[in-house]
Amino acid sequence: HSHIGSQIFAVEGFIEAAKRLIELHAELLKNGPVPELNLGGGFGVSYTEQDKPAQIEEIAYAITETVEAECVKRGIDVPALALNRVDTLLAQQVSLSITLAPPKM
Repeated sequence: HSHIGSQIFAVEGFIEAAKRLIELHAELLKNGPVPELNLGGGFGVSYTEQDKPAQIEEIAYAITETVEAECVKRGIDVPALALNRVDTLLAQQVSLSITLAPPKM
């Protein structure tokens, strides 16, 4: 599992993390199978109109392309990937709930 922070709006941090984790994954494979590679989360959420996080599709594409290229470079199979998106989904729901709640009188 990797965690590069919270409220990450750009894909570059996720790409760098994927490269480093594939390097570690390749080392771990020398001692036996590793069933899954969890790349973590930290995806940005639009709490305000000024927040401009990358779209999850853009992040997912960048991560999968990077993982595939790094695996090919190391001569290893592409592992099953996991991402933690729960915090992002919950944050969006909480933000929506707060926005829709009427003011108390």
